[in-house]
Order: sequence, then C-alpha cells, then structure tokens
Amino acid sequence: GNNLVNIAMSSIATGLLALYLSQGQAVAIATFGITAIVLLFGESAPKSYAVEHTESWALRISKPLKAAEKVLLPLILLFDYLTRVVNKITGGRSAIETSYVTREEIQDIIETGEREGVLDEDEREMLQRTLRFNDTIAKEVMTPRL
Repeated sequence: GNNLVNIAMSSIATGLLALYLSQGQAVAIATFGITAIVLLFGESAPKSYAVEHTESWALRISKPLKAAEKVLLPLILLFDYLTRVVNKITGGRSAIETSYVTREEIQDIIETGEREGVLDEDEREMLQRTLRFNDTIAKEVMTPRL
C-alpha cells in the first residue's frame, strides 16, 4: 500500500514538474521533494505525535479504524483467501503465520527495559518467566489433589 502511494506521488509530481522543467530536473526535484514530504509528514510527524499523545490519539482514531475494518472486511477476507490459495499452490507460508519477533529479541527488549529503568527487577523476572513458561510441562507445575 505505502509503496504504491509513494510511487504514484513521485510519478504525478514528476509529470507535473516536467511541464515546467527539463525531464532530469523534474525527476530529481520530485524524487527528493516527495521523499522529504513522505519522511516528514508520513513517518516522523505522525509517529512523534502518536508517542506524545498516545491515549487521546488512540481514543480519537479507534472508532474510524473500527468503521474502516467493517467496510474493508470483504476485501480483507478475499485477499486472505487468495493468499492462502497461492500459498497452498506454491508451498509458501504467509508472513502472518511466522513470528515477527524472536524470543531472543523479546529477551533483549526486557533486558534493555531494565537497564533503562523502565522495568524493575521483579517485572523483568516476571516477563522472563513467561518466556520460560512455554518450555514447561503441565505435570511439572500441577499440584495433585488429595
């Protein structure tokens, strides 16, 4: 989605600038101009705003996002189905089915959180225990009834 929009913006800007400038100038100005605009207004500014105004932003955007989800649900289901069909034919796997973050990365985040003072030692230990819980057999933690 983002790539398509970014390419379209660059193409439109290049076409418009080519009406007034040479082709080389139009390409250079459009490329650098659109890149700067995308980075500033599409990446940095929204993320900075969301970090500074987390709760108010979440409350404000939640209803429109829920509405968009309902409107787009047929497309989501269609593309999900098509992805599964293509994956079955090609033997591939969906990126959704694979883990985005490894255990080691989560462990590093926990350790960094403690080092930076975001987590205290008890919180770190609790989070680390949840990671180890996956390796625990139910029999090991069960208490027998008498």
